[in-house]
Amino acid sequence: MDTPARFGLGDDDIERIVASRHDAPQRVLGPHATGGSAIVRAFLPSADRVYLRVRGEPPRDRVMARLHPAGLFEATVPPAEARDYEFLAVAADGTVRRRRDAYAFAAPVFAAEDERRFVAGRHDGLFEILGAHPACVDGTEGARFAVWAPAAQRVSVVGTFNAWDGRCHPMIRSGAAGVWTLFVPDVGAGALYKYEIKTADGGLFLKPDPFAGLAEPPPGSASLVADLGAPAEPSAGGASPLPALSLKAWEAGRSLSADAIAFKDWEADTPYF
Repeated sequence: MDTPARFGLGDDDIERIVASRHDAPQRVLGPHATGGSAIVRAFLPSADRVYLRVRGEPPRDRVMARLHPAGLFEATVPPAEARDYEFLAVAADGTVRRRRDAYAFAAPVFAAEDERRFVAGRHDGLFEILGAHPACVDGTEGARFAVWAPAAQRVSVVGTFNAWDGRCHPMIRSGAAGVWTLFVPDVGAGALYKYEIKTADGGLFLKPDPFAGLAEPPPGSASLVADLGAPAEPSAGGASPLPALSLKAWEAGRSLSADAIAFKDWEADTPYF
């Protein structure tokens, strides 16, 4: 087993990760070059033990050392092995979960020009930037998430892909406007999600995405990752989401029934913007 190295990692960073209050988790988690090797760290609090599996033919497994009892693990590997890997998290009952590392990929960036227009209240393309969108990063399919939460201490994206556990995918604060972003591999269109927000005083709130393209039908309240540029496909239950719907339809009080309602092109459909 590799011995925990902690290169470039202080006690404060560790404490902020395990307490779920870090706003720059990529500084701790994911791959980090150090000399002629790389250190890969993962926070998997429900795991009893973790293996880093180097993908390839054949795959190679490395035991990850427990760096903190709360579930922070790390392994020291050759740099080539820190490029394409996944985690095998083994629970106490022997259940194994495979997970790609979200922090091995560059997080979506809220560009300086986008931030300037957003702060000035003049950004007309926020639905393309905020919310959840299918994406491909370095050849890996997944979803990019972005939400505005300027007063939050920490924001995590939670959903069916991580058992709604806010400790698994803390997001990265991007810029000074309070936008949080993260690319999560292997999450596709139709995945249910929300944001877990930790306030400055430690309060926790679970919120749907105000910029979601699709919403779960009542009584559910989750958001759905939606590819609004693709044709609507039937859901597993045989129903299809409605096409784009403007605010005028809501104001007219139309009776609507569908598995999900799509919100797209409000500016184009509605005279109130």
